[in-house]
Amino acid sequence: MLNSPEAQLGIGQYSERSDRIPAGGFVDVYIEILSKYPESQGKRVLELGAGPGSVMPHLRNKFGEKVFGMEIWERMLRNKKIRAGMLAGEVLPLPVAPNSVDVVVCLHPFEPDDLEDILKELERILTNGGEVTLVIPTPDVKADRLGDHVEKLRRCAGVERLLETWKDKEGEKARVIWNKIQKGWAKEEVQIAKLLEIVEARTVSEPESAKSAWMVTMRKKSVIKIPK
Repeated sequence: MLNSPEAQLGIGQYSERSDRIPAGGFVDVYIEILSKYPESQGKRVLELGAGPGSVMPHLRNKFGEKVFGMEIWERMLRNKKIRAGMLAGEVLPLPVAPNSVDVVVCLHPFEPDDLEDILKELERILTNGGEVTLVIPTPDVKADRLGDHVEKLRRCAGVERLLETWKDKEGEKARVIWNKIQKGWAKEEVQIAKLLEIVEARTVSEPESAKSAWMVTMRKKSVIKIPK
């Protein structure tokens, strides 16, 4: 549950908007993923960055009334197109109680510097078995900080799923970049001690650009598994 009284009032009060949800890119892919979820009314769901173009109406159809959104910009909340049930809040830290959210969605790409702290926050607020879907830019072979996102995610189980989907999309180019990233990994040992496990990853094109991103779904495990 959310900690503040304002947040408590926000839950379940979101009114579906009549304005158009943008099509294409991340939204289309996520709606396809969402369609495969079984009907599960009563789950508590959070959409981060849920301003204009929110997928909250789709989430409510699937999960029921316990769907709420959070937007960092208060000016967005003053927009008349944004209805009740929206909350203003910072992502770090999220004003959400531990082990209280079943599904988290964020279709806005995260920067590498923030990702590790965001993953810790998501791990904290998700219930056991809860899932989060994030959009994460794929590494750029020309970037100075090659593979920063993968460096953060490799502490999660199932990181190899990123290569599988990326290779399907980009071919041998993806394998070359991945091999460069892994050369750095061989110099140190990292135990997989996180509760988040990557259960699905898709490579999608960023809207209005030629770049690609991963849409990653992670599930919170109830038991920490550390490889021998």
